[in-house]
Amino acid sequence: MVRGDTLSQTVRDGADDLRLLAQTLTTKAKLAGGFDNISVVLARCEGSELPDARAEPPSVEPMKVASTPTAPPPVRRRLEIALLLAALFLMLAMAGVIILLG
Repeated sequence: MVRGDTLSQTVRDGADDLRLLAQTLTTKAKLAGGFDNISVVLARCEGSELPDARAEPPSVEPMKVASTPTAPPPVRRRLEIALLLAALFLMLAMAGVIILLG
């Protein structure tokens, strides 16, 4: 995860070229360990009523997002393994009975 102060400084330094800034932020996220789900949304807001963004650094807080599990939970996984082993045992037992009776 990229630290908030790093994001703020990067945005201040690259505010003139939004396309380059988006590429820079994406690269920093990848270098910080992000390999997927990297999103960058930038907007340029202008007007006489807006404060100068360079005068006061924007407040940026990193967000923690719950990840979607890619593997079954451990309890479910153990149950699946137990059921597979039970099925294998039953098949071997039936094969043994067939051999003995055959």
